[in-house]
Amino acid sequence: EWKKAADNTVPDNDKDWDGDVNSDAAKRLERLHTMLGVSYWDKNVTPLNPTFYNEVKAVLPYLWRDGMMGQQKKFLMSMVREHLSLIKGIADKQRPNTLSEKDVTDMSADEICFEFVKVDDSIHYQQADTAHREKLRLNSVIIESCGSKVANRKRYGGGGYNIDKELAHDVGDTVGDIDD
Repeated sequence: EWKKAADNTVPDNDKDWDGDVNSDAAKRLERLHTMLGVSYWDKNVTPLNPTFYNEVKAVLPYLWRDGMMGQQKKFLMSMVREHLSLIKGIADKQRPNTLSEKDVTDMSADEICFEFVKVDDSIHYQQADTAHREKLRLNSVIIESCGSKVANRKRYGGGGYNIDKELAHDVGDTVGDIDD
């Protein structure tokens, strides 16, 4: 009777959870919202960093002009602020699309933002992803090198462990099966 009830029970504690299927899309959306903020351009990518101009050129292609290379931060940040507010206004359908010829009337706000902010072309995030993948690779190499078995102490001159079969059998009863 309880098995039938368990089979018919619908878990409702987290209806929206679907595993890691949408983790890339969620990460991309989070990055978009980060890039739409001025603080991303002030803190993460600064003109002191040589990739700043390349980042603006790659991520905000509708803003970039050839004369921007080498400009001062104050001048560039005012342009970035205006451009980001224009993108947000177009996404909220409060301003007309003056950046491109593409019709954005049937697009959602996030789709419009993705159209004007090229998240996937970000040099900053590509470097961060590369560093993260390298860290994961190095961690897996360390874990593989450590192994998962107890080392044979006799092999390394440690004398090894001497456990009586009776003691091993008693311990095996409490811990699990041990082959005799």
